[in-house]
Amino acid sequence: MDSLISLLSNEKYPDLDFQKTFLLTYRSFMSTRELLQKLILRYCLTPGPSCPMDIETAKSRWQIPVRLRVLNFIRSWVEGYYELDFVVRASERLSTLKGARWMDGLSLLTHRYSTGHGSATDAA
Repeated sequence: MDSLISLLSNEKYPDLDFQKTFLLTYRSFMSTRELLQKLILRYCLTPGPSCPMDIETAKSRWQIPVRLRVLNFIRSWVEGYYELDFVVRASERLSTLKGARWMDGLSLLTHRYSTGHGSATDAA
């Protein structure tokens, strides 16, 4: 998976088709949280002691372009898949607490609001 993240944020050859394909398929082999963690790690990489370039050259030729690619990927991800990957519906969170009588009523209420069949006055 790390190789895929490196390819997504390649400093020399951005591949927008690969990014689009990756965004359509990554859920089959990693979670949103895992992807975000890996992107953060990639963003935070710094040139190490084994780097053949001096620090300033490495920053300008490698680190800054990689960081820009990571940020652009995250921007595209959020713009295209916000609802799917970043919004966890309240009813989905509440479903883990099923069993308590008050939870059943609260789940019903959140379902009504999410489908547009509820209002503040209906809840009273």
